[in-house]
Amino acid sequence: MPKDKRGEAPFSVDANLLHSSSEGKVLGPVQEAPPYVYQRTVAPEDAPDKATSVEIDFKAGDAVAIDGKEMSPATLLTHLNALGPRQRNRPVDLSRTAMSG
Repeated sequence: MPKDKRGEAPFSVDANLLHSSSEGKVLGPVQEAPPYVYQRTVAPEDAPDKATSVEIDFKAGDAVAIDGKEMSPATLLTHLNALGPRQRNRPVDLSRTAMSG
């Protein structure tokens, strides 16, 4: 992978229980993102041909269980994050401009 002028990779990845954020550090020619940027997804051609169904239970608007098994919020999100890469999901590309004054 090409490096920037400081010798660092041109992408950074920040992950938490809710999502992974991949950001380019510098503006320049569009490059193909390295595989580690897609750590929570799998290409459709690499996904299994069988769907996985899950049932999420809610109480007062909060997710509390998966397939009838009650879980803490952190455990529930960790479980869903483990299921996601096995499915035919793709990343969402968002562009934003941040300006500070």
